[in-house]
Amino acid sequence: MTSLEQNLLEEVAALPPARRADVLAFVRYLRLSLMDEAELEIRYDSTVAAIFTMQSLEERAKRGSREMLLEILNNAPDVEPEASDRL
Repeated sequence: MTSLEQNLLEEVAALPPARRADVLAFVRYLRLSLMDEAELEIRYDSTVAAIFTMQSLEERAKRGSREMLLEILNNAPDVEPEASDRL
């Protein structure tokens, strides 16, 4: 087993079960071959980054609430947008 294959297995094993299934389905969808390690590494890195970004956004969303959002919006000034910001 190459170090890349070992790294892939360790990264996938560290994911929560729901995400692990997503990654494995993605790998099957792309029909990735370990023959081209450079291509695989690029695709893998971008996929893992996207998954971890989504996880962090989901975790952050759980900490927020509608009340907090409304409180922030209540403090925003009620003014017309600048000319460059108008639609």
